[in-house]
Amino acid sequence: MYKMVAIDLDDTLLTDNHEISREDASAISKSLVRGVAVCLVSGRSYSSIKKYVEYLRLRHLAGSLNGAHIIETCSERVLSSCCLDIKLGCEITRIAEEQGIHINFYHGNKIVCKERNQFSDAYARLTGTELEYVGELSRYAASVEAGKLLFLGETEKLEGIRQKLLSSYGGQINATYSKPGFLEIYRRDISKGEAVKKIANYYGFSSGEIVAIGDGENDISMLRCAGVGVAMGNAPLKVKESASFVTYSNNDNGVAHALNRIVLAGA
Repeated sequence: MYKMVAIDLDDTLLTDNHEISREDASAISKSLVRGVAVCLVSGRSYSSIKKYVEYLRLRHLAGSLNGAHIIETCSERVLSSCCLDIKLGCEITRIAEEQGIHINFYHGNKIVCKERNQFSDAYARLTGTELEYVGELSRYAASVEAGKLLFLGETEKLEGIRQKLLSSYGGQINATYSKPGFLEIYRRDISKGEAVKKIANYYGFSSGEIVAIGDGENDISMLRCAGVGVAMGNAPLKVKESASFVTYSNNDNGVAHALNRIVLAGA
């Protein structure tokens, strides 16, 4: 029997219209009634995850910023926080700024960027999150920790800086895509897989009792650490190859299909 389901948010549980389908919500509700712990594990900040936690009436732990924060949803207390070193975060921010790359700097529940532009507006529309604008971001980064840095832009340009950063700081950071045009930088020892392990340990679950569902490169670690790793039908081939089950797309009730086939079968 599976006791825990870890679910990514964007392009997994959320449709392209940024909604949760009735079928997906129903399957999650049935899983909760059966006693399964349903945990959202996302690259978003918790302030952007909270409305979905409340809508689905989830009461178990959640992982935000790719696992940099583990949140007790009932109290919104941060149980675990693992941020980039201030000096390292500042250096990476400066390098990206010099190359003209838009950066979202995540500090606690705040998302800070240099100035309002097409990227900040698109992100605000996508997540419904308010951003703060502080001017020179590397100066801001010199005094506060970042749970995550998000670079937004054309994939070719992002891949160039990704390779540069991995060459210089590969032993200290992860640099993964959550979706095309979204490059996420966070601590090397942080991942969604590590978040799932922490949450499972908190409840006393083994890896074989976990189902993880995701679509992005940053989801691969949790798909691999779960008893069953489920890739969405809309996921890239690299993600599907890391999964043990491929479900329907995020626009075709893929989460519900996976839960019905794996968790609720025979219930």
